[in-house]
Parts: sequence; structure tokens; C-alpha cells
Amino acid sequence: MTLIPTPEQIAKLPKWAQERMADLERRARVAETALREYFDAQTPSEFYVEEYVGVGEGSDKRAQRYIQTYRMAVERDGVKLTILLHQDVKGIELQWNSTNRLMNDVAMVPLSFNKVKILAKEFMR
Repeated sequence: MTLIPTPEQIAKLPKWAQERMADLERRARVAETALREYFDAQTPSEFYVEEYVGVGEGSDKRAQRYIQTYRMAVERDGVKLTILLHQDVKGIELQWNSTNRLMNDVAMVPLSFNKVKILAKEFMR
């Protein structure tokens, strides 16, 4: 929890400290406004990332940051997953392979009704 000093407490501080606090508060307001405008001005697309961003004291907002593309790749633990959207074809296409150039095996492991894990062979038990 952030404690906010009262105007009386601020008035007791040295002039340089008062000016520094006012400057920091102004910068925080400008940054919060710029962040809100950045997220508000984004053009929606099929691809986005979700992030939690601070928009003020003690408050976080889940925000979507859109990415203007038709193809996105994720690489982790020896696996590369590519997500493709074809302009005139319905649905989402997924491709996966090893990040190793030697074409190592990659497995799709069902986890639940609508969830799978894509795993490099060396990490399988």
C-alpha cells in the first residue's frame, strides 16, 4: 500500500524536495496518459498479447497489445510453434517443429479436452 503525503507534510519539506515530488508526479501522470492512449489507439487484429499494466496507484489493467501480421512464431525449450492465418482460408493453421536444424522429433501431448502441450523429444519422460 502506498502512503500519500498530505499537503501539510509536503509543505514541511525543503523546496528542492517539493519540486522533485511535483516533477515525479507530473511525469507519472504523463506516462499513465501516454500508456492509456497507446493501448486505446491500437487497431485490433487477430494476433495480440495480453499484459497486465499499472495504470495508477495500486491498480493493474489487463491490456491487449495488437500485432499486425498474418504469421507468428513462438520458440521455447527446443520447439518452434508457428501460427498462420491465410487470407482466403477459414480457421487457424498450426505448424510445429524442433528448433534444432537436425529435424528432431516433436510431440503433441493431450492435456485435457481442449489443451495440448507441444514438447521436444528430449523433454519427454
